[in-house]
Amino acid sequence: MKKYIVVLKMSFERAVEYRFRAFAWIIIDLVFPTVLAVVFATVLGPGQKVFGFGRSELILYFMLVGFFRSIVNTHNEENVNKHIKEGKISNFLTKPVSYFLFSLCTQVGWNLHKLLLNIPVFILWFIIFSQFINLDLKVNAYLLALPILIVLALFCDFCYTSALSMVSFWLIESFSIFNLSSALIYVFAGSLMPIDLLPIPVQKVSQFLPFQHIIYSPVKYSLGLLSPDSLMISLLNLCVWSASFTLIYKFLWRRGLKVYEGLGL
Repeated sequence: MKKYIVVLKMSFERAVEYRFRAFAWIIIDLVFPTVLAVVFATVLGPGQKVFGFGRSELILYFMLVGFFRSIVNTHNEENVNKHIKEGKISNFLTKPVSYFLFSLCTQVGWNLHKLLLNIPVFILWFIIFSQFINLDLKVNAYLLALPILIVLALFCDFCYTSALSMVSFWLIESFSIFNLSSALIYVFAGSLMPIDLLPIPVQKVSQFLPFQHIIYSPVKYSLGLLSPDSLMISLLNLCVWSASFTLIYKFLWRRGLKVYEGLGL
């Protein structure tokens, strides 16, 4: 267990070393939500609502989307693709180290650093839009359940990207698949727009996918818009989907190693 803690620590230190790169990604994650927040701040009046979302809730919604995307999304498929193409997977096959846990600790270390960078950005964002925000959150419930929801969301996202990354064993260029996946997640996770505001067919499809539980549920819960029953459903879904993606990952990992030559591309 100590070796994985060391990996996490080293990943955090490396993220600190490349902090400007991490900060750039945070800014990129906030560009689109900021634009939408400005739009709704301009279009909606103080008492107007759209499908239950008032102006204050929508502005906070997009602010939280940028925040949670930054600390929950892992993008592990890019690292795995690079390791496979460069033949670095071989280093893990001869050592008593789980590649899955190694990758998880690496991602957690990086995301912890992004969390620290996010806090001042989040505060600045809040100050800029403070005149449009009426802060009325369920603070007690927020403090109790949100950390659990975030941890499970991060783990589910990691399991998904790990399973997706296994296509790199068979495809030399996998980034077209990764980019398509990112685009679909952007819609079905509620990053583009609250799912309640999307067309009915999109809402129905999202119910059968895990992505809304990764971003949409934490955001709605933070705003006090997620009922206790819906919270439990989201937590259960995150656990089930995480287990499913882990099984898919292990199956594809064993199959992929049979075709892996370890020479790099």
